[in-house]
Amino acid sequence: MTRESESTGSAEEARRWRSALEKATAVVAFTGAGISTDSGIPDYRGTGGVYERYQPVYFQDFLASAEKRREYWMHKASVWPAMRDARPGPGHRFVKDLDDRGILAGVVTQNIDGLHEKSGVPGDKIVNLHGTNLQVECLGCGQRRPAAVVLDSLAAEVARGMEVSDAQVPVCGSCGELVKPATVMFGQNLRSEDLKCAEELMGQCDLVLAMGSTLEVQPAATFPVLAHRAGAALGIITRGPTPLDGIATLRWDGSITAFLQLLGDFGSTGGRTPR
Repeated sequence: MTRESESTGSAEEARRWRSALEKATAVVAFTGAGISTDSGIPDYRGTGGVYERYQPVYFQDFLASAEKRREYWMHKASVWPAMRDARPGPGHRFVKDLDDRGILAGVVTQNIDGLHEKSGVPGDKIVNLHGTNLQVECLGCGQRRPAAVVLDSLAAEVARGMEVSDAQVPVCGSCGELVKPATVMFGQNLRSEDLKCAEELMGQCDLVLAMGSTLEVQPAATFPVLAHRAGAALGIITRGPTPLDGIATLRWDGSITAFLQLLGDFGSTGGRTPR
């Protein structure tokens, strides 16, 4: 495995990446926060990331504490305009291009921003391991609604310098129970059906592209390993070292934008007849 960076990318490395993509018949994109930074969505764990400025609220505390619920919704309302207005970046468009070419088996994403859906990748090809910020769900009856129904008004209040009050903490209009974004909070388990779908995709693919992920968060980071064990090639595209570099078939240490520049015209569907 050759480790290439933005400063050392070569014509030979570009050829190897393009060859792997041209040979692939079933690609799974495994994506993390780094694919969305070009869209204005901040990284969570990197330097300057969200977790350096905001202490996450655990699910159990959300249920038990009115103060924690207010804190949680204040944070969600403050970041909602950026989340709502974000548009797919180069990495998302590249994944959509793979789908247009007929070689995308699916997307397994750690992200909750909904940008793969916004890019046009069919929803039934996307496994949102950590849920989505684009919907809210009732903890009682399970009803889901667009997040804008709840967060547009809260975000406007927070933007005016107001704090979220107990009366403004969202509840379900049908059953009166608490409502939260349809994401997996700290202290919640990932949904078993999502884990099963991700595992099935990893067993069926012949190439996994791990894009913008540190490959450190478990159990999500296990999935590329499952694909590797099943015989799939593994290409890692992210800044900095990852725990899976040793098993990677191809490695790009740098930004996704620079990686796509390395590929050149591969990103155009005109270069290949969709299957």
